[in-house]
Amino acid sequence: MHARALFCIAFIAVMRLGYAAVTAPPRPPTQTPSTTVHTTPELQTVACPDDILAHSSTGDPVVLDWPPPNAPSGLDTVTGTHNPGDSFRVGSTIVLYVFSDSLGSRQESCTFNVTVLIGDAPPVITCPNDVTALADAGTLRKSVTWPDVPEQQAEFRLSYQNYQPGDVFVLGVTVVAYQWQRQSQEEYFTCSFTVTVDTRVKCPEDVVAYTAQEATTVTWTPPSAPESTGDVSTTSTLSPGDVFPIGPTVVRYDFVGQSLGIPQTCNFTVEVIFDDVLPIVICPDNITGVAPQGAEGRPTSWEEPEASDDSEGVRLRNQSHRSGQIFPLGTTVVTYEFEDLAGNVGRCSFRITVEEEYVEPITVTNCPVAGFNLSVEYIRGTPGNRLGIISPRAEGPRTYETRVPGYERYFDVGVTPVVYTFTDVSNPRNTAKCAFNLTIIPQCGNPDHTLCDGGSQTTGDVCKPTSTLSLCESEGSGYSESTSYEESQGFSGANCEDKICGDVGLLDSCTDSHEWQDAMATDYPEGDIGFVSRFAVPAISQDSIHLTAVRVAWGQFDELYSPEITGNRRGVFIFVDISTPLRKSVENFWVYPGLTTPETAEVTLQVPHSVQPGDIIAITVGYVENRWYPCYDPRPIQSRCTDCLSIQFRTLAADCEVSDTCLRAYQWWKGVQAPDGSDMSQFLRPPPLPGYLSCMMENHDTAIEEIVKPCLSPAEFQYVSPDQTAAVGESVSLVCVGTGLVQPVVEWYDVNDVVQVRGNGSAVLRVSVESTPQSFQCFLDRYTKRAVMHETVTTVSPIAGECASLSAELRQFSTDESGCFSLSKRMGYGRYAYFLTDWMTEVFIFQITVSSSVLRGELVNQYGKDAVPDVVSVVLEMSPDYSLPQRKRRGARRPVLEMYRRQYDSMYVPNDPATILKFDLTPPLRANASFGWAVFFSVPNLRRYGGRRGEEIGQPPLAVALNCSKSTSPACTDDLVAPWSNELQRYDQAGCDTDRSNRSLHEAFRICRNISVADPQIVVSPSSADVTGIGEEEPATVTFDCYIENAVEYRWYKTAPAPSETFIRTGNQLVFQGFLQSRDQGAYVCEGIPGKSLENENVPKVRTEPATLTLTEVTTFKVTMKLLNPTYTEDLAVTDSEDFRNLQSELERSFWYPVTGNLQEEMGREYGIEFEILAFRRGSIVAEVVVFFRRFRFRGECEGPCTLTEPTGDLALQERLTAAIQERPETSELMVESESINVVNLVSCLQEVYLEGNLTFPQTRLGQTAQSLNLCPHFTTRAGMPRATRDCVGDFTSQPQWKEPVILKCFEGDVTENLDELANMPVTSENAEEVAQETASLTSNASAISPMALTSVAGILKNLVDANNTSPEVAVQIVEIVNNVLQIDDEAILDEASRDNSPSLIVLSLESFVTALHNSGAGNFTEVQSSVAVQALSLPRRALSNGLGFASSLGDPGTNDLTDNQTYVFTKEDPPMETEASIFLPAEILDKIPKTGDSEQVPISFFLYQNSRLFRSPTLNEVTRPEDRVRRAVGSRVIAATVEGVKIDNLRMPVSSVFSLLNASGENETVGSAECVFWDFTLNNGYGDWSTEGCRNESLPNGVIRCLCDHLTSFAVIVDIHGQQDSVFLDVISKIGCAVSVVALIITLVTYLYSKKIRTKRPQQILISLCFALLGLYFMFLVGIEATASRGGCTFVAVSIHYFTLASIAWMAVEATNMYLLFVRVLNANVSHFLLKASIAAWGLPLVIVVIILAADYTQYEHPNYCFLKPGNAIYYGQILPIGLVLLFNFVIFTLVTRKLTCARKTIGSSSDKSHRQERLRRLQNAVAISVLLGLTWVFGLLSVIQAASFAFQVLFAICNSLQGLMIFVLFCARQKEVHQVWREMFPCKRDAQRRGAVSGTGLDSSTRGGIPLSSKGTKTTDFSEASQTQS
Repeated sequence: MHARALFCIAFIAVMRLGYAAVTAPPRPPTQTPSTTVHTTPELQTVACPDDILAHSSTGDPVVLDWPPPNAPSGLDTVTGTHNPGDSFRVGSTIVLYVFSDSLGSRQESCTFNVTVLIGDAPPVITCPNDVTALADAGTLRKSVTWPDVPEQQAEFRLSYQNYQPGDVFVLGVTVVAYQWQRQSQEEYFTCSFTVTVDTRVKCPEDVVAYTAQEATTVTWTPPSAPESTGDVSTTSTLSPGDVFPIGPTVVRYDFVGQSLGIPQTCNFTVEVIFDDVLPIVICPDNITGVAPQGAEGRPTSWEEPEASDDSEGVRLRNQSHRSGQIFPLGTTVVTYEFEDLAGNVGRCSFRITVEEEYVEPITVTNCPVAGFNLSVEYIRGTPGNRLGIISPRAEGPRTYETRVPGYERYFDVGVTPVVYTFTDVSNPRNTAKCAFNLTIIPQCGNPDHTLCDGGSQTTGDVCKPTSTLSLCESEGSGYSESTSYEESQGFSGANCEDKICGDVGLLDSCTDSHEWQDAMATDYPEGDIGFVSRFAVPAISQDSIHLTAVRVAWGQFDELYSPEITGNRRGVFIFVDISTPLRKSVENFWVYPGLTTPETAEVTLQVPHSVQPGDIIAITVGYVENRWYPCYDPRPIQSRCTDCLSIQFRTLAADCEVSDTCLRAYQWWKGVQAPDGSDMSQFLRPPPLPGYLSCMMENHDTAIEEIVKPCLSPAEFQYVSPDQTAAVGESVSLVCVGTGLVQPVVEWYDVNDVVQVRGNGSAVLRVSVESTPQSFQCFLDRYTKRAVMHETVTTVSPIAGECASLSAELRQFSTDESGCFSLSKRMGYGRYAYFLTDWMTEVFIFQITVSSSVLRGELVNQYGKDAVPDVVSVVLEMSPDYSLPQRKRRGARRPVLEMYRRQYDSMYVPNDPATILKFDLTPPLRANASFGWAVFFSVPNLRRYGGRRGEEIGQPPLAVALNCSKSTSPACTDDLVAPWSNELQRYDQAGCDTDRSNRSLHEAFRICRNISVADPQIVVSPSSADVTGIGEEEPATVTFDCYIENAVEYRWYKTAPAPSETFIRTGNQLVFQGFLQSRDQGAYVCEGIPGKSLENENVPKVRTEPATLTLTEVTTFKVTMKLLNPTYTEDLAVTDSEDFRNLQSELERSFWYPVTGNLQEEMGREYGIEFEILAFRRGSIVAEVVVFFRRFRFRGECEGPCTLTEPTGDLALQERLTAAIQERPETSELMVESESINVVNLVSCLQEVYLEGNLTFPQTRLGQTAQSLNLCPHFTTRAGMPRATRDCVGDFTSQPQWKEPVILKCFEGDVTENLDELANMPVTSENAEEVAQETASLTSNASAISPMALTSVAGILKNLVDANNTSPEVAVQIVEIVNNVLQIDDEAILDEASRDNSPSLIVLSLESFVTALHNSGAGNFTEVQSSVAVQALSLPRRALSNGLGFASSLGDPGTNDLTDNQTYVFTKEDPPMETEASIFLPAEILDKIPKTGDSEQVPISFFLYQNSRLFRSPTLNEVTRPEDRVRRAVGSRVIAATVEGVKIDNLRMPVSSVFSLLNASGENETVGSAECVFWDFTLNNGYGDWSTEGCRNESLPNGVIRCLCDHLTSFAVIVDIHGQQDSVFLDVISKIGCAVSVVALIITLVTYLYSKKIRTKRPQQILISLCFALLGLYFMFLVGIEATASRGGCTFVAVSIHYFTLASIAWMAVEATNMYLLFVRVLNANVSHFLLKASIAAWGLPLVIVVIILAADYTQYEHPNYCFLKPGNAIYYGQILPIGLVLLFNFVIFTLVTRKLTCARKTIGSSSDKSHRQERLRRLQNAVAISVLLGLTWVFGLLSVIQAASFAFQVLFAICNSLQGLMIFVLFCARQKEVHQVWREMFPCKRDAQRRGAVSGTGLDSSTRGGIPLSSKGTKTTDFSEASQTQS
């Protein structure tokens, strides 16, 4: 608020109004101290919360909270039926808490009621505390006060109050009551408290203490006087803590004080009782237990001892051991000590003896000797044989057997150590071994086989068929063209033929074969060298050319027809040596010269050669006779032939890339799909058989794939490592895995484009972290046409400085230097699973490590080699080992053990024994001597292959665990866990990568120590599941995962559908496995139990949100029904009570079995029907029953696998069930109230149409997400995809509900491009709705709309109008589009778009569409969006007989958004004043509307725009002058009305539009004149502009403008806005001037009031009154104009400023009247009692005006920004009008007085220029003095409204008015010698006394008529009296 506002009150302060909320500071709550007297210690009991009362306005369940009760000492287990945060339904619910110890031997419980009522909640009333006061001295009364009761919400009013603070209360207790009434209904709410007036101080109760000594100290809470007696002093005979002897002692307190009157006395007794009897303690009997062999001890539990004593309390003082801890071998004494209140200690003890278990030894028989030899047949690929003939046996206890090497292992030639291990099943530590060395001696068992050198050290000698020995030197494994001879030798070549046929089929589908090419030249060297034929590769293709076949005319080789060869009839091997620029190969075939025909062989190359046009190919031929030693080198062919060799090439088929023929052939060739496209997964190739091995050709398949690869789809990335960070010097691995129909070549490149590593299918790059980041990128098949580059670069960066230091500090915590860590490790063993057992003590496993090769072998055996990629998600499952002995007491139940399951995503699992994979367990798993784990690995979503475990090379699974039995000292808890946890927190806050291994160890250490370092935090919550429970192939498995950080224990509860929750089990996973039952369905929650906190002992438990389990084939309903004839008992609330079971049995027998039986008979065998009675509640008896409909086909009816039938709809099932219950058989035992039966579906959200967007969602199961049935249109980028998704949620206690849908955008990419595409596409009546819907979706984000996009929107709207689809759905979307455009707040975008008039076109399109909507007869239409409202009405003519209006009421403060309830239609001419905009059409418009036939309907449309952003006016832009800080803007809403098909103009009765002006001005701007305008589409080339033609405006109260126009269109109000200049400068001037004037006025008043001589005349008295008025005005302005913090204080300041302003003006009028009488009228100027009459008028009339305003509306003084009148009638008529009238009157008087004085001086002559100058100066002084007295400087305020000189006049106004007091002081004090004389009298001095006589002659002339001299020129002084005498 600017200080100059005071002086602009009349004219310019109104222009600077604003709005701001003023909030009083909150009153601090009242606190009343309480006094508690402690006597003897009491045993701890359970304190339950008070009963809770809550309200539900809609009847829905409400969520409630309360402080959980504290558990008593020793009762650590807490079970509650409900927990804080649960929801409660309407009615009463009993909440039960049960506290028990760990053994269950002791229990305590507490209950309280929770009641939920339907209706609005009562107000929260905070009543004062009870008040206690002492009566005043000598009386029986007391005046008592208390804090004010807080005000309630606006809907409540205080209707009754029986006492007020400060009332006098009599002796005794008085109830003070307050009552409020809800204004909307007859509903009352009260609060009360008591006021107690007493004459005495309250004493403590008597105190009792016990002791075994002669005396003891006793304490109590001393009494005190009430707060109202603050002057009271207290004395006592004894004090708390003094020593008291045995027996009673009286303690006296004396209170003395004036407020008490008579002294007060307080007495109570302290009694000390002697007690030397020890407490009686009963201990358990001695305990004897057995520990497993090798164990250090065993855990032992017992029931806690009980103690009793004569005194009132006894406590446990000490115990040597805890129940459940591990006791060592031998005997241990356990001692308990209990202490009573007197300090007597009773003890008891018992012994615990732990013996070692006897173990029966294991004896091994049939163990071979150390050098056992075995001769086996040696087959290629199987070097050795399985060891199946040796069978060592174990005798003694039952054992299981393991062997190293494994059972599936083939043994190598030579010596292999073999170890058999036999393990006792009941005691894994009891083992025996059989060890020996196995020696394998190779031999060929088949006489037709020969043992040959394999050619390498790794292969060794191998057995080969003698007929194929020539293959051992070739690069491949050849095949024979003649199978007849092979079959005669017992060797089938069918497998080779199948292989070749498959290759040819694939090549024929993907490539084209070319003509045979003959040699271009043949060389015949001399000597023993054979001929060489050379071929040139032709230019037959630009892509790839492959040499695939060679044709050999071997009949031309003379060497083959020698008698030695033809005579032995054994045939020869022919070798063809092929050499190309890239590689060499040898092909061979077997022929029989003289027998085989034809004598030409076409040899298909095992590995085709890739060649380029122009390459030279060289081929030579040799042969080997069969009778020679098979491994000799071939002999060359030297026969001369011209055309004995030809070659054939293949190139890619022309259409292989677009045809699926090649793809299907390749899939069949790989064994995945048959040529006809049918699935061949069940016909996958079996493992190679021995006969097939001869056809396995090395590199053959790879070469075939290389040929067809360009025809197949390109490779894709399966996994690429993300960015990595590690410490400098550490090594990280970057993994890149590609996949495709053909395994791609994977390569890592650095930033210099240098390949770092290469691999087939995957590549792993190991990088050493350096001080600077390193970047790498992965490529697939880079040197092919189908190269693929990964889109992102992987960066390896060093850890930042802070993270590096924190990481080092964390590693130090996990070292064993502190002695706090004792790690144990166990290697997994077993044949079908890895078992982790043999733990000696209690441990927590926090990590599993395994060799990568072992894990990969395990996964390959399960799923097959081709199914497991290198990067895979691995599921680690750990189940309890139930084979371990479970020693337990008789009758004890076997504990429910946890199962751990966690999925580790994106793990790289190469076949590398050196790579160790780590699996961190969160949370860690507990294990001990009797509790182990079995480890399994699996891969999700892969079909199991069913293989068995093969050979393992590398480390099997290894468990790393923390030993909990070591280092329990405090240094390993408080001193370690807290700083460790702090470091982990700092590590997270710094944004460093989380080290899970360190965290897992930290969690294990915390759980071992039972420490909670922080409140539990939910990390992983269980997710709802909907599964098939019948399991067609294998039982269903559902796992609920839960991980709560800082929890040391997990508990699972089933919370629904039963009203009371049920404890299920412990552990972080809840697993449902097998054939799930209907009763397994429900809601489950996971609860995390914290450990003992280091800082807070009461760490709260944490519960996850419920996760629901539903079965797909089961539909579940909940039925509630009221039973009339049984009587409710409390036992019916307990499900295991006899009353519950009896009523349950009766209800089942007489009601539900008949109902479900009839229903089952009606529905046939489609469903199985079950039911379960859950509970009985109050309300007569309300039974809750769930009914399950399980859909299936009975197995006897299944011809094949049983499958689910088509389901009956849930709604139909619900109707059938309801009908069956209503038609139930009549029973005499139970009566059911039919009206009370309610059936609710618990598992499905029914199909629903979401009206906003017209989206349909199908019936969906609980916990699932539904996709809308509405799909994206074909012209969108997401064509065919759902438009929205929606979640079905519920808690399995009531009908599931739909959540709000998630709308998905059908377009992706740039909004402008998408809108342009929509604008250019044809819009028809059929696709108009889809186009409108997508346009609305694209424009929903206003910030993304560009000028071009706005142009496209205008085009789309025009197309929609032309499409002639006037459905309401299209109309709603069009209004939404316009509303979205109105959200654009960037004026530059709108200005740019207005160049092609797009905004105006959008308005035209909207109005045109509504016109078309009317013409189509669609009926009435109303749509209200946040920024636009449209209402189209078709009304009968008679409805317009009185006119029709449309209005928008004022919305909620702080928002400009329209709502549905803001707009309305009215029929009175004047709408309610609380409107933002309204328009009223007079009845005269009926004369303008012609009747058309019999139609009496009149189509009228109303439009309301919340802003004018679419109305871009060139005129407003032209008027705007930024350099002058002047602009014009629309200052109201825009409202429009149209009558379809009729032009309404030239009305006699105008159209009335009423607007509330908006705050259109900015900071330092003021609003000037307002003008009514309408949007004229005939201007601006038909696009429209604002015009005033035919419109005029009227001003209404409260800043409301009424526009009266003679036509219809869009109306608004334009305002002029002017910038304010240098307001700070004006503020400073105003405040300084006011302060100076205050000082000047005080001096003036003191001076005139001091001297009676100068205040006796009338002018001086008037001057004094004027000074008082101005002083009050200045002072209140300075201290209070901006004091808006206090509402009452600000109102007082506003009233005072208003009053003193009017009083100042009034006294100026009095001054003017007095001057008129003195200087103008002169004769008969005396008015009797003038001053009295003037005082009454000047002080009274302003008071009358202020009182009238206060009485009419006191809120006019509550301005939000400063303390003065609000703009409106009050300031116009109560401030501006009086000031204006007075100023006009004073100006007239000023003119008359000045004229009189001037004319009077003309008669005075002077002979000198100096005299003339002095005369003119005196006249000027007279004029200034008169103007100051008359307040004429206030005219500057009026002139400041002139814009051209506004700032200049504001400066003059601020200076003159703020300094008016100073000018009065200068003119009427400082320049008057009479005043100087008065000052000398007030402050006399020696010099003044000497001069007193000299100045005495200048005193006031007694003959004057009260004039005050205005000149100091001695005898030439001019005064008003002189002037008057001259006139007379």
